[in-house]
Amino acid sequence: MPTPHPLEEIDDDRCYQWYLDQSATLSAGRAARQDGLIATITQISSAAVLAVPGFVVASESGLPSFWANEILYFGITGFGGALLAAMAEQHYSAKAHQKQIEILEKFYFKESSETEDIASRNKVKWARRTSYLLFLLALTLTAVGLIRI
Repeated sequence: MPTPHPLEEIDDDRCYQWYLDQSATLSAGRAARQDGLIATITQISSAAVLAVPGFVVASESGLPSFWANEILYFGITGFGGALLAAMAEQHYSAKAHQKQIEILEKFYFKESSETEDIASRNKVKWARRTSYLLFLLALTLTAVGLIRI
């Protein structure tokens, strides 16, 4: 005999209300996440605007060759990798949110007993940790590279 659904004994109207409550909570979280994305884009854009004068000065005095200061170039590349990982985290987070809404809908309408998507959550964690690690590595390498100039 198959395992009964955890909400089998609960009234459908009550399940529907729980579904609406959970969906509202997830939607509020998603709105905050999107605000965070806009803040991230603003910060990155501001940093790019501030970096332009640095590039102008560097072009006049000349950047060191790769072999003269490879650590600096690895650090700069690390910032690019951190940015890509952060963008991947945003993408995976949006996909995980959508998948969670679908899972909740199926759960509260008693079509499935599944309550979470572990694979999507793991992708978000992986991208977030990768972004943090690449950022710290890039920061360290760039600092060492700038000291060596």
